[in-house]
Amino acid sequence: MSNSTSESDDLPTTSNENTEAPAAKAEAPQPERHVNSVDATAHQPLVARVMERKHELETLLAALDTSDVHSKQDIEAALGAVEPMLSGDLDNVAAVVMVDLNRWLERSKHLGERNVTASVAEPAAEPAADPVAEPSA
Repeated sequence: MSNSTSESDDLPTTSNENTEAPAAKAEAPQPERHVNSVDATAHQPLVARVMERKHELETLLAALDTSDVHSKQDIEAALGAVEPMLSGDLDNVAAVVMVDLNRWLERSKHLGERNVTASVAEPAAEPAADPVAEPSA
């Protein structure tokens, strides 16, 4: 006797009948990615990039809240470090100064950026029951 079904009937079929794309998951809107002046001016001359970043940090420093002491100190230190490098002839900058300016750009690249998710205050956990507390009678 032979079976009326063949082995190929037991295998799953791949059909192009159902060509609908799977439903896309609803994604939360992503915050706009911050592009600082270091990245935005990547193909410009180094001195122009440094001047743009310096201006960006000065603007940011003026807008900072007085309670943000750490950011304020970091930005002030970065601005103080770049001032002496920009005191000479900016049309004919020495190679040693160019190296220092490039390092300054890389070190100050992320100053003033904010992580939006970190600034959202998480609710405090409820305190656990005191294990030494006397049971109520």
